[in-house]
Amino acid sequence: MARETYHASASDEPEFEIDSFELLWEQHKSKVLIGAALVVVAVVAVFGWMIFSSARSSGAAKAFANAKTADDYRAVIASYGSYPEAGDASLLLAESLRAEKKYDDANAVLDQFAQRQPKHPFAPLAKLAAAENLALAGKTAEAEAQLEGISQTDSTSFVAPSALMTEAELKLGQGQRDAAVRIYTELTKRFPTSIAAQASAGMLEALQSASASPTPAPAK
Repeated sequence: MARETYHASASDEPEFEIDSFELLWEQHKSKVLIGAALVVVAVVAVFGWMIFSSARSSGAAKAFANAKTADDYRAVIASYGSYPEAGDASLLLAESLRAEKKYDDANAVLDQFAQRQPKHPFAPLAKLAAAENLALAGKTAEAEAQLEGISQTDSTSFVAPSALMTEAELKLGQGQRDAAVRIYTELTKRFPTSIAAQASAGMLEALQSASASPTPAPAK
């Protein structure tokens, strides 16, 4: 849901020194949580424009195009709850609530959207955003469970690679290196050309190299 767009490739990934997983997580947490929503703003903009251009509902399209504030998004949702524009507005409203660290309120908006419009192109994205909010709120176990569900039940969705990447990073943040490697590897195998796989390539390589390195004997 973050407005920044993150791009990375295996060639420009930094080399990581795997000697403190907590330090590694703190250093890269912001990139992880931004990376989990790599395409949110771009996709919202593209679909919003497509919806507007198609004029499927001139009232809903105009209301969404003119919406700028949280109250504007609420008005779109209230007036056009069954229209695609209401789903787009839900994502942007949840984003503004997340910026205020109102994670529960943001997830209430996202859950309502996903339940009301399960066939909306962004319904899987709402699930991913909700999982991110759970992670930010410190509800790691719940976040991991939701991310795992996304990667399985929404396996053909564009958010599935990002869900796997975020799940791996959460495991890494807890010092669960083997679990992180397993999930990164799954990401690479299932979605080798995805941006998430490319963004994770350096971390996976560093973790695998660290696992292959002999553990130094304790000093006497």
